[in-house]
Amino acid sequence: MRRILFLTSVYDFHDKGNLNVDLIDVIVKHGNEVTVITPKERKYKLNERVENHGHITTLQFKCLNFRGKVNVIEKGISTLFLGHQYKHAVKKYFGEIPFDIVIYTTLPITYLPVLKFVKEKYGTYCYLQHKDFFPQSAVDLEIIKKGSIVYCLFKRIERKLFLISDKIGLMSPKNVEYILRENPWLEKEKTEYCPNGINPTSDEKIASLRRNKMAIRNKYRIPNDAVVFIYGGNISRAQGVEFIKKMLTILSDNAIKRAYFLLIGSGNEYDSLKNHIDSLDCSFIKMLSSMPKNEFDEILSTADVGMVFLDQRFTIANIPSRTLSHMDMGQAIIAATDDFTDYRELIENNELGLWCLNGDEDAMLNNINKMVLDDIFREKCGQNARNYLVNHSTAEIAYSIIERSYSIRR
Repeated sequence: MRRILFLTSVYDFHDKGNLNVDLIDVIVKHGNEVTVITPKERKYKLNERVENHGHITTLQFKCLNFRGKVNVIEKGISTLFLGHQYKHAVKKYFGEIPFDIVIYTTLPITYLPVLKFVKEKYGTYCYLQHKDFFPQSAVDLEIIKKGSIVYCLFKRIERKLFLISDKIGLMSPKNVEYILRENPWLEKEKTEYCPNGINPTSDEKIASLRRNKMAIRNKYRIPNDAVVFIYGGNISRAQGVEFIKKMLTILSDNAIKRAYFLLIGSGNEYDSLKNHIDSLDCSFIKMLSSMPKNEFDEILSTADVGMVFLDQRFTIANIPSRTLSHMDMGQAIIAATDDFTDYRELIENNELGLWCLNGDEDAMLNNINKMVLDDIFREKCGQNARNYLVNHSTAEIAYSIIERSYSIRR
């Protein structure tokens, strides 16, 4: 048995199908004890609390707001102090537990104080699951300027995070190449490919959800014969919302028979996109706010194609985790992203769906038409997506990589 400390910005014990939740479940399945520490923003007005779920102990500590519609100053201060708050929480509640491994996911990148504490006190093995290349992501989206004081501050923090980490797991092969190219001082042996992964939903549960397909579509007033394109998740600058607006405007003026578009989520750009969709007053485009996972899974199971968007300005290899939900349900994927990421190779090389450059309206329209008109192609892509998840992108696979790295540590 190993004692694992898991640090993340979001965790809900009941949220099965989430990257962190499923990975922690697998860690426990292999006979380990896990302590999960996560911040809870002051806007939720919740008290600090420790809960026990068998072999999983969770602690939520209060912090300033740092997600969604937040004043940039408060967000910056909150992010900078999170590492110290994690350290305080560990010392207060778990200071005498000799953790074997600490696993932590970006964002945030400010874990250094707590990592130094457990590493110096217990020699804890530090494994970074690198999911976000901040501050470069903020530079790409023109939120901060490269070379600015803020940029330099966070680059220095990032360097220290890389230095203290014993191993850095990255979401794609291109991310491994990127981090080594941008940080030539970093030892190649310290990095490895560790894919995003979830626990696949059982075939029985998927079949059960699909038996209610017509009832669920009727509930949301979605035509029974429609080919449903669904987007679910964060709605922010990172998705290239202006391109989504343009595409929806084009589609509202030039309807594709049987095509239906459903967008569900939250984020900084939610109101802007919702107002735009409302102004279109189009019967085959619907937008809903975030909903409980069980409800989202129901509506997701009635869809045919999963939509994935990334802003075309990105110079980092993002791999959207929402893809896993579409793979899980056996859905074809239609993506519009930047051309730096190897997400295109993931989609095209494994025949999971269709890709185009975010901003290429003609290519996106052609891809939508292909998905609507070619039922055989669409269904084959969906089967490939489900097979890829089961064989290459599960929480079990991610765990095995982390466990192997720990076992052969120097």
